[in-house]
Amino acid sequence: MKQYQALIFDFDGTLIISNQLKIDAYYDIFEKGDVDHGIIRSILETYPELNRYDTISKILEKANCEYDQTSLRETYSELVFDRIIKAKNLDHAEKLLEYLISKGIKLFLSSNTPVIVLKEIINYKDWNKYFDRIYGFPDKKADTIKQIIKEFKFKEEDCLVIGDGESDRLSALSNGIDFCKITTNSLLSLVKYLEIDLSELNIYSN
Repeated sequence: MKQYQALIFDFDGTLIISNQLKIDAYYDIFEKGDVDHGIIRSILETYPELNRYDTISKILEKANCEYDQTSLRETYSELVFDRIIKAKNLDHAEKLLEYLISKGIKLFLSSNTPVIVLKEIINYKDWNKYFDRIYGFPDKKADTIKQIIKEFKFKEEDCLVIGDGESDRLSALSNGIDFCKITTNSLLSLVKYLEIDLSELNIYSN
C-alpha cells in the first residue's frame, strides 16, 4: 500500500452518489416556472462547483426576477438533505474508510457543501468516526489543505486529495500534493491507486 498519512476526500460524487440530485434540486425550487430551465442549466454548466448560495444568486440575477433568497436557500437545503440521506454510497466506500482508519491513516472531508449542512449529513450517516476534521463552505479547498498540513505537521508527500471535480485537482496542485480522480460510482480506482490488495477488503475483481 502507498504510504500516505492523510487522505482528503471530497464528498459529493466521491463518497456518495449525490451530484445529480443536487442539480435536480435547483430546478425543483423554481417549480413555479417563472425561471426558465435554460437559465438554470446555463448557470450550472458555467459554474459546476459553485456553492449553493452563490448559484441561487446567479440564477436569480440572470433571470432578472425577485425571490426571497433566504427562503430559497432553506428550501434547497431541505430538499437536498432529505434526498442525500437516502442516496447510495459509492461502491466500497465504507469498507475502504474502515480499512484506512484501521491502518492509522487520518481522513479529512473537504467539500463545497456548507459545513453546517455537511456535518449534519455526516452525523446522520454515523460517519463521524471516520474523519478527523470536516471542512465545507465557506472554507476554500486549497486553504483547507494548507490548514491540515500546518495543524497536523504533514509533509506534502504525506497527503493525497481524492475527488471528482476540478476544484479538487486544483486544490491539490496548488499545495503540491498528489491527486486521485474519481470518475465512476465506485472507489475501486482509489483502491488500485493506493495499491491495496483487494482481498484485504473482501473485494474481488473480474
